[in-house]
Amino acid sequence: MASFPTHNNAFDRIFKFSLGDRYATTRVALNLLSQLDSHSIVETGCMRTLDSIMEGNSTRIWGYFVRQYGGHVTTIDISDENMAICRQATEKYASHIDYIVGDSVEVLSKGIGRIDLLYLDSMDCPISGDASRAQEHQLTELKTAHRWLHDRSIVLLDDSAFANGGKTFLSKQWLEDNEWMCVLEMYQSLWIKKPNAIF
Repeated sequence: MASFPTHNNAFDRIFKFSLGDRYATTRVALNLLSQLDSHSIVETGCMRTLDSIMEGNSTRIWGYFVRQYGGHVTTIDISDENMAICRQATEKYASHIDYIVGDSVEVLSKGIGRIDLLYLDSMDCPISGDASRAQEHQLTELKTAHRWLHDRSIVLLDDSAFANGGKTFLSKQWLEDNEWMCVLEMYQSLWIKKPNAIF
């Protein structure tokens, strides 16, 4: 079992500013992950900027974590260009990361293996107006990946705090209906299995 950093350790000094509104949910997710015996992270939607501030930093953070505490990252993105940027940005963590270019639902349906932390952030979502396309896509990803989750898996959903429900509107309802509970709801939405669904 890994020992995740105490407050204001290296993780905080490196990532707190760049994570912005995502800091609290990401840190809690990794704290939960550190308590598991394995650290298999799967994300849909890789980081796509080299000098990102406040967004798009996820793959680098997962890479940092697994290099420090063990584990592996699988990042999936439909864009060759995005993945090329991601590879460059995470070069020092590359031995711990599988970079897969393809449709996330197709890749997940073929099998990823055990998922300890599932992070869903593919497909851009409008801040206002009709977000149904992004919502339906994320829900399909979640349902497809669900077979690879286990009783202590962690699910982290991005772009939740939008007036139109963000990407997460349908996914959160599905999780609630399927014995998951929300641990933290901010810009991101963080979920684990309900205790009574485990025992």
